[in-house]
Amino acid sequence: MNDHEPPRTIDWHQVTYKFWKTNFVKRFQDEADVERIRSKLTNLSQLPEQSVKSFISQINTLYDRVHGKAPSLSEHPTEAERKLHKENERTRSLNKYTILKRGLIKKFRKQMHSRVGANPTYDEACQAAIVGESVLIDEELSEKIGLTAAMAGITLHEEVQDAEIKKQREEIEKLQLK
Repeated sequence: MNDHEPPRTIDWHQVTYKFWKTNFVKRFQDEADVERIRSKLTNLSQLPEQSVKSFISQINTLYDRVHGKAPSLSEHPTEAERKLHKENERTRSLNKYTILKRGLIKKFRKQMHSRVGANPTYDEACQAAIVGESVLIDEELSEKIGLTAAMAGITLHEEVQDAEIKKQREEIEKLQLK
């Protein structure tokens, strides 16, 4: 068969059938995969060593895999399209905020709540959680530095005392030898 001949009918049917069969099987695998991801998203919680930014990224990725990317407005949207888009954004924000709130480690969740109002958007909550994590890390670091300094002071004090005790023992030994 040369390049100018049309494909034979039998080849076309085989290609079409393979394509159809692959997509048919893939469709069910995708639905099962989506259910597995939806379950993972529902039960998602931050790991102790996971940063807040990483956890937020994981929420966004899983949410987009289950629900698709957020649709964008056309160049010249109608009022109805604007309302629908705004409602869709609000729903997505609320759903993601619920997942974030439920899955964050308790100390980061407390920090987040102390920095947002009553009804924050998902983006506001994310920013508050990231800032809260930074504050806690800074506090923990300051505490460690303070403890290290206190331990260094105690160690120095013990060394001075040990030297003083050694000096006193030597003096006692000299007095006993006389």
